[in-house]
This record gives sequence, C-alpha cells and structure tokens, in this order.
Amino acid sequence: MKLRFWEKPKKDQIDAVLNVYETNIRLKSGSLKENYKWQACGAGAKKLLQDLQQLKAFEVADTLNKARLCLELGLQPMLTVWQFERASEQSEEEIRNDYLKAQDLIDELHFTLSTDTVNLYMNFHRELRGYLSSMVYPKENYTGMFHLRYRECVSTDRIINLKALGAEVETWQMFLEDCRGYSSMMLTPEDVEEFFSIFNKATAHMLDRFDQLSKIGIE
Repeated sequence: MKLRFWEKPKKDQIDAVLNVYETNIRLKSGSLKENYKWQACGAGAKKLLQDLQQLKAFEVADTLNKARLCLELGLQPMLTVWQFERASEQSEEEIRNDYLKAQDLIDELHFTLSTDTVNLYMNFHRELRGYLSSMVYPKENYTGMFHLRYRECVSTDRIINLKALGAEVETWQMFLEDCRGYSSMMLTPEDVEEFFSIFNKATAHMLDRFDQLSKIGIE
C-alpha cells in the first residue's frame, strides 16, 4: 500500500491480537497436540496476513477490531490445510467446533467476532478443500472469496454480510458466482499467483511449525 508523503504509516495490530490468542492457547488447550495445532496455525496466520499486507490489494489491519477479524480469517486456511494434511479423519462437526474454538481464543468475550460467521468459514473450508483435493480446481474462486472477506474485515464495507445488504436469499452458489466475477474484474492473474505464492509459504510454515513442536515436545 503506497502512502502519500504527508500520511503516517498505519500500524499493524495483528501481533497485539496474536498475543491474546497465544495466552488463551496456554489457558484453554487440552492435549499437547491441540496446543501445538493452535500455536502452529497462529504462526501461519500471522505470516499469511503480514505478508499479504505488503501487497497493494491488502490494507493494514490498524485497529484491534480489524485485527481480530483478520486473524479469524487468517486461521481459516490454516485450519483447513492442517486438517487436510494432518487430521483427515476429522468430522464436519469437529471442524465446525474448531472455528468456534478459534473465535474463543481470539476474542472470548465476542466484542468483535460473531458465531454467525462459522457457517461462512465452513463454506470457505469446503471451497479450499475442493482446490486442495484437485489442483485443476480454479484457484480464482478462493482468492476472490478471501479478498472480499479481507476487505470487509479492514473497512466498513459489508460485502459478505448478506443480511446487512438485505440479501439473505442469496445462495452460496450465487455468492460463488459473485466471487468469480469479482476476481475477473478486480484481481489480475498476477494478483492470484501472488496470493497463492504467499498462501503456500504461510501454510508450509504452519505445517513445519506443527511438526517441529510435535518433535521437540515444547508447549
């Protein structure tokens, strides 16, 4: 994001929110494996979000509310990739519970986060699983979804909040079509490739962190 010479750079608040998240992991996680999973997913989400903020299409999360929403979004692909690579036997109910748990770790009083978004992220999860399961699956779909949600998180635009738009009747399939149209209009093929380059590095970092913690046995 380029600044005019008179503008002060915005301060990213992801680290501040991540500190609360990591404290809650120590207080609330059960088994060591669960602890390692949440630590690793947090590290991957941080890398993903802070690297994306170097791109012009992603604004800085400069308030705690924005950062909470962005961390919730950043954890979504980490949980999906972790489940795909390390816990493929997880049921859909267990995956849903993971998203509820993520919210409690980030914002246990729910000042910012809402359980209404769990259904949203379950759909993100299914879309990303489709891509991970078949590399011919169009990556533009997920990129468009993620970027639309990110814009919502760092602004007052209510892009995905269909109720706020008075459009509760829109189906998920209709929304996917909107994302495809959005990607073709707003994101270039280079933007999509840049996103997935950062995405792949961040998810690899998450898996490496999980394996490292599991091997050395450090909480």
